[in-house]
Amino acid sequence: MSAGTGVAAQGGSEAVYAQDLLSIARGYFTGAKRAAGAFIIFSIGSSFYYKYKAWQEYVTLPPAFYLEVDLEQQVLVERASSNPLTLLTSGLHQMELQQLIQMLHTAKHDERVRGMLAVLGGRENFGGMAQLQELRNALLDFRVHAKGRAPVFAYSNVFGEGGMNGTGVYYLASAADKVFMPPTSMLSLLGFESTQVFVRGLLDRVKVQPEVFRREEYKAALAPLMGTAYDPAHRENVTSLLKSSAGGGGSQPAPLLPHTATSLGLLDGLLYRDQVEQQLLSQLPPEVQHELEQARSKPPATQAELLSAQLAGPRVSMQRCGRVRGTDRDLLYTVATQWAQKSASLTGSSSSSSSSSSSSSSSSATPATGLAEPTASSIQDPTKHSAEGLAQQQLALQQQQQQQQQQQQAGSQWMQGRQEVPPQVAVMTAAGPIMQGAGGSPGAAGEGMVDSHKLVRVLRAMRENPQVRAVVLRINSPGGSAVASDMIAREIKLLREAGKPVVACMGDVAASGGYYIAAPANKILAQPGTITGSIGVLAARIGVKEALGEYGVTSDTVQQGDNATWASGFHTLTPQQKEMVEGMMDATYDNFLAEVAAGRGMSKEDVRQLAKGRVWSGAQAMEAGQVDELGGAGLVDELGGVARAVELAKQLAGLPDDPAATQTVEWPPSPQEAYLDQATNPLRQQQRQRVRRQRQQQRGCQKQQMRPPE
Repeated sequence: MSAGTGVAAQGGSEAVYAQDLLSIARGYFTGAKRAAGAFIIFSIGSSFYYKYKAWQEYVTLPPAFYLEVDLEQQVLVERASSNPLTLLTSGLHQMELQQLIQMLHTAKHDERVRGMLAVLGGRENFGGMAQLQELRNALLDFRVHAKGRAPVFAYSNVFGEGGMNGTGVYYLASAADKVFMPPTSMLSLLGFESTQVFVRGLLDRVKVQPEVFRREEYKAALAPLMGTAYDPAHRENVTSLLKSSAGGGGSQPAPLLPHTATSLGLLDGLLYRDQVEQQLLSQLPPEVQHELEQARSKPPATQAELLSAQLAGPRVSMQRCGRVRGTDRDLLYTVATQWAQKSASLTGSSSSSSSSSSSSSSSSATPATGLAEPTASSIQDPTKHSAEGLAQQQLALQQQQQQQQQQQQAGSQWMQGRQEVPPQVAVMTAAGPIMQGAGGSPGAAGEGMVDSHKLVRVLRAMRENPQVRAVVLRINSPGGSAVASDMIAREIKLLREAGKPVVACMGDVAASGGYYIAAPANKILAQPGTITGSIGVLAARIGVKEALGEYGVTSDTVQQGDNATWASGFHTLTPQQKEMVEGMMDATYDNFLAEVAAGRGMSKEDVRQLAKGRVWSGAQAMEAGQVDELGGAGLVDELGGVARAVELAKQLAGLPDDPAATQTVEWPPSPQEAYLDQATNPLRQQQRQRVRRQRQQQRGCQKQQMRPPE
């Protein structure tokens, strides 16, 4: 009895001690959470602050300059990563492809841009062939519009070093008027190749048993598990794809020494970067060089002029080019500032009285006009205050007031126009494998993946937003979950039913599930080098029981249900289960064919002839299935990028092509853009208040329901 009491007392003290430790640990954890939260808030606040300061900054660029597009340390991506660790650990900087293309579009219309130097690296940092083609087309577009005004030079330290392939980089450089590299470099135009590693032999050796199901013979994504070499259908598909992407190139003997490449006309000179810059400067007209010299020699008087003077050299980096002529936000800031200054002059907050006016005259200024009554000390002309002179002054004053009222009214109308958002074309990106939602599940979406739940919510928001009149969906995805792809495709069909056209624009890859979500769109665009198609279905499971048994690992199973071991790697599928899998594959494949047929206006049998899991280049996909006599459609409607997709979306929605009348917005916006929009747009503020009231009402109803009856 006593022993039991002693043990109980000891257990009670240990429980109290454990509770104390738990409370201390909880306190430390709470403090750590608060510190982490404070750090996150500080980081976000700092980011918004510097973004806001950059938004306010308005720097006057030189009267003439050449533009430097330095891509040597840039990695072109569809959408920049929001993970700060990615930005810190990577030695390269991420730049969104469409942002770069928009900068080139802005620069081509600026008369101050008198040349361009594209600095390319030896690495393949520009994505796949489709991204290269879209960027190259933008460079060619600049070259055509600025012909005779702004020559385009391309420079790279090397086009493929140490056995690396420089074909893609040189392909991009070939859009320039002239191409240069150093005399000690190398030009490696090695062509295109595709090497597939097969692991079936290794799996057989370690007795791992893969079971693969596919529809149909060209569906080869899991070929490494199925054999030890290309099968005939796979080899045929890859060969056709490479020929289409290469366009007959790659026959040039390579790598080439610099002088050999120059003699063959592949290079325009062997120069270092500083020499290329000097040669580009020498191409500028003498009057432009004189303007540059004057801009550099002018002493800065203010901080803004000092900042501008730092840019008053002959070279302006691409990062500044985005602000050439003022982007939409620069225009918003500068015009609003001018309007505020004009409004301030009406209220007397800024006075333009002469230095001869006394302090008493300044203090007697009329608030409505900022003009002072004349005093004896300020009268210089006896006729100035005669009846005729006063009548002239009154007339001048009335004219000035009318002019100021017109300016104020114009400013008010402009600000009101900024609040009343014009019709929008929403551009959004789906990049990465398509998965169902986010979280800890095996098929969950993470960084660099397409979260179907999030994408569906965004598509639904665009459908319900009356300002969004059309949607451009940029797709760069190899596919993924069939269910997730179907959920996205459903929302795209609902957008079309709501009268909002959808244009799908393919990037490097839009295959399998990537094509599934493109099929319901009104129009599909791709680059010639886009990898698309792959209309088929795959499923696989890995059996490891025999492999682990070699190392003494055994398993035993207790099951309730005939198919409880369906997904277990310690059991092989029974004949009945394999038959069920085959039936599921047929149903999924049949649904895929039906969706493509409905979206493209084709029969299911015609789609099957183009499907079978076959992969097409963008150029092949546009031709595939087209019948000129019958006006049939291919898998792709047109070759083009996002800019062309926006034009098509405007046409389908009946919107004017004038940029001032239609707004192109990116969905979802970046955190900084969303913050600025929420903070400055009155319509967003009203919507936020309405949602807040609804939530408060819902909480009140929940409390009423949870309250126990008296």
